[in-house]
Amino acid sequence: MTAIVPRSAVLSVCAPGQEECRRDVLSMTVGSAPVLLILRDVFHTLWHPTRHGGPSRMVMMSLWRLSLVP
Repeated sequence: MTAIVPRSAVLSVCAPGQEECRRDVLSMTVGSAPVLLILRDVFHTLWHPTRHGGPSRMVMMSLWRLSLVP
């Protein structure tokens, strides 16, 4: 008896010519990047509570500058 594995669970096997499989891997990679950056920022803030945050400070300053643009 063989186990049925969902297509989204298979990451490492992309046969040549399967563009859909490559798009799945690419979308998972691009989608997981913001999640990992947010988790890194949260743990950095929890374990090193200084006034100098990495990504959060950069995002805050960028949004502030965007709000000043007429």
